Amino acid sequence: MNGNNVPTIINISKNVETIESAFSSRIKVLNVDTANTHFKSDNGNLYDYEMKTLIKYCSNESKVVLPNTVETIAEMAFSGQSKVTSLILSDS
Repeated sequence: MNGNNVPTIINISKNVETIESAFSSRIKVLNVDTANTHFKSDNGNLYDYEMKTLIKYCSNESKVVLPNTVETIAEMAFSGQSKVTSLILSDS
């Protein structure tokens, strides 16, 4: 796929069990089928099923507030997100 044909919305089906590669920075929304038992999405961002790991941040906000369940941020979760200026983490 060349850079012009990268989709901006990705829908992850209930059957997806692993994700092994990074997503393009052009992705704006990652949706996960509610029947998927390995991943979840919240506000278009991708998390593991228990929402303990942020896998990919896609929102276009400068201030990021993560759910209080997040314990880990994947290495490339904010790749391509140049507008992020602050990250709010839970106290727990």
